[in-house]
Amino acid sequence: AMLKLNQANKFQDFEEIFFPYNVDFRGRAYPVPPHLSIVGSDLCRALLVFADPKPLGKNGLYWLKVHLANLAGADKMPFDGRAQFADDNMDNIRDTVKDPFGENDWWKKFDDPFQGLATCHEIVNAIDSGDPENYMGNLPVHMDGSCNGLQHYAALGRDKGGGKAVNLCIADKPQ
Repeated sequence: AMLKLNQANKFQDFEEIFFPYNVDFRGRAYPVPPHLSIVGSDLCRALLVFADPKPLGKNGLYWLKVHLANLAGADKMPFDGRAQFADDNMDNIRDTVKDPFGENDWWKKFDDPFQGLATCHEIVNAIDSGDPENYMGNLPVHMDGSCNGLQHYAALGRDKGGGKAVNLCIADKPQ
C-alpha cells in the first residue's frame, strides 16, 4: 500500500497524468506502471479520477448508485435493485462521508472499501449540488463484462442464446 500511496503523492500536484500501455498477444491493453494504475488494487482505483469532469447527465447518479452496490458486493441483483441498495443506505452513505473513521464502519466491509468510500463522496456531492444532472463528476464507474471473448463471438454471430448467457440481451437480472 505504501508504494501506491508514494506514487500517488508524487503525482498529486499535476493537473493530469497519462499512462503508457502495452498490448499483449490477444490484443488486450494493460497500463505499464506497476504500482498505480486503473487496473491496480482497490486503493489505486480509488485514488484515480478523470482529469476532465463531465456532467453526470440524466442517468449518472443512477449509475453511481449501481457502482456503489457493486463495490459493496450487492452485484447479483437487477440494476434497479442495486440503485435501491444505495437509496436504502443513504444514511450510511452520508455517515461515511461525514466521518469515515467514526463509529459507522459500514463502508469498511465492502468488497472494495476505498472505491466505495470515493463513490460515497461522489454520490453525496452530486445530491448536495442540488442539480445532480449537471454535477461535474470525474469518478470512474467500472463496468465489467461477462466472458468478454464470448460476448464478442455472440455479437458477431448475432447469437441470441449466447448473447443472453453473457448478458448482452436485456434481462431483469444478470444471467
